[in-house]
Amino acid sequence: MGTVVLAIKAIDRDEGRNSYLEYSLAGAGPFSLGPVDGLLRVAGRLDREVQSTYSLEVTAKDRGDPPKESKQMVTVTVLDENDNSPVFDPKQYSASVPENASIGVTVLQVRFLLFLGHGSKTCKSFRIVFLCNPGTNRHGNKYCTCT
Repeated sequence: MGTVVLAIKAIDRDEGRNSYLEYSLAGAGPFSLGPVDGLLRVAGRLDREVQSTYSLEVTAKDRGDPPKESKQMVTVTVLDENDNSPVFDPKQYSASVPENASIGVTVLQVRFLLFLGHGSKTCKSFRIVFLCNPGTNRHGNKYCTCT
C-alpha cells in the first residue's frame, strides 16, 4: 500500500492563482491520487486474478474564477505475480509397473492445471519416467527401487 504507480502532471498556461492545479480521481478502486502532487498510489489490495485493469478518470482543475478543468482517462494494468500453485487433476494417481518393464517405458501421465486469472486455466501434461533398480529384500522377495 502507498506504492506510487504514476505521477500525473497537467500544465495550465495561465499565471498566478489561475495556474494552480488540483487533481481528483473518479473510479478510484484501490487507488488514491494526491490532490496537489498528482501521485497515483496503491490504496487497497490488488489481485490480477480478480481484476487485471482499472480505468480511472483523472480531473485537473485550476483555481481560477470560474475554475477550468480537464479530464483524462488513465488505464492501470496489474501485472501478474506468482501467487497461485498448480493443482493436480485428478488429485490422486496410481500406477502398476511390471517388474520386467523396459527402461524408458511410460508408466503414468500426470496433469496439472495452472490458473492464469479471470477463470482461465492452462493444462500441462508431463511424462514421468522412473528408473528402476531391481533388488531382492532379506526375505528373498524381488522389488524395484524407482527414482
